[in-house]
Amino acid sequence: MYQHYARPGQDADGEEPGHAVAILSVQGSSPGIHIVDVNTDYQRLWGGSREEWLGAAPIIVQQEAANRQIVEQLHDALNPLLNDAESFFEGIGGLEVNRRHDGSRRYVEWRITAMGVRHNDSITLVLTQRNVTEQMEKRRSLSG
Repeated sequence: MYQHYARPGQDADGEEPGHAVAILSVQGSSPGIHIVDVNTDYQRLWGGSREEWLGAAPIIVQQEAANRQIVEQLHDALNPLLNDAESFFEGIGGLEVNRRHDGSRRYVEWRITAMGVRHNDSITLVLTQRNVTEQMEKRRSLSG
């Protein structure tokens, strides 16, 4: 089980989660990417309990259509690795901007990388996400 230092729920000062982490598995023989484990920050970012996330498809970005597109891109990038042990996966990543209900923006930076080598017919991946809204807002205010 993946352990993490964060406590469930928001911090006392109302800050959002730090580094959300999900351990993912891709089986060459079956379609889809499934969560093997999540840390507390992932649960705080997307809601739900660890038990609810085990075996589920990951949320990489909030927008469902964009999430599907990223999963397809990930499968395309992993296909050579599933078929050839000598292939290398550099990872993929991005920055998502969402509008909240109050009209404010939330920026979530994400990255998916391979963890170790291919084992049998599966690949273990690490999805890391962090809310970079504060940094992006500071950058915007400094630039004008």
